[in-house]
Amino acid sequence: MQADHHYNNSDILLQDFKSGNTAALQTLYNLHYKALWYFANRLLGDAEQAEDIAAETFIKLWNTRYQFKQLENIRPFLFVVTRNACITHLKQLKRRMVSHREIGYLSPWSEEDVSNEQIRAELVQEALLQAEAMPPQMKKIFSLFYVEGKSLSEIADDLHVSINTVRSQKVNALKRVRDAFSKKGLIVRCILLLLLFR
Repeated sequence: MQADHHYNNSDILLQDFKSGNTAALQTLYNLHYKALWYFANRLLGDAEQAEDIAAETFIKLWNTRYQFKQLENIRPFLFVVTRNACITHLKQLKRRMVSHREIGYLSPWSEEDVSNEQIRAELVQEALLQAEAMPPQMKKIFSLFYVEGKSLSEIADDLHVSINTVRSQKVNALKRVRDAFSKKGLIVRCILLLLLFR
C-alpha cells in the first residue's frame, strides 16, 4: 500500500488523521506497520497472527483517532495495543493447551522482555526508515535479514544471488544505518542496534 499524500508537517498529519483523511491513516500505517508486525512476531513467533494483530491495531487506532492531541502519542498507543493483543492471544492459546509442557512454553513474557522487544522494534523502525534510501537489492536484503530473521543462505536462495553478495550488501546496509544514526546524534541507539542484532 502506498501513501496518497506525503506529510512534512506533523500538525497537518494529525489534523487530517483526526478528521478522517485516509491518506493520513496510510501515512501512519507506512510509518509504523513494519515495527508493529516485527514486535508482535517476536512475542508470538507466528508471522500470520502478527499480521492480523498489527492490522487490528490500526483499526483500533482509526476508531479512536479523535482522542489524540499530539502525533507523538500515537506510537506508544500502537505498541500498547499490540502488546495487549499479543498477551491476550497467548493466554487464549494457553487455555486451549492440554500439555503442561506446552503451557509452560506459552506463558506470557515478562514485562522486561516485552519492553526489550519494544525497544528492538522501535530501533528496527528507525533503521527501516533509513533503509528507504538504499538501493532496492540492499534494502530487500536488510529487511529479510533484520526484520524477517532469515539466514544469509536463505536470502541467497530466495534472491538467487551468492551468499557473498548477501553478506556484502548486509554489511553495507548496516554501515549506512549506523552512519545515518551517527549523523542524527543517535550513537547510543546505534550501539544498541548493533548489540541487539549480534
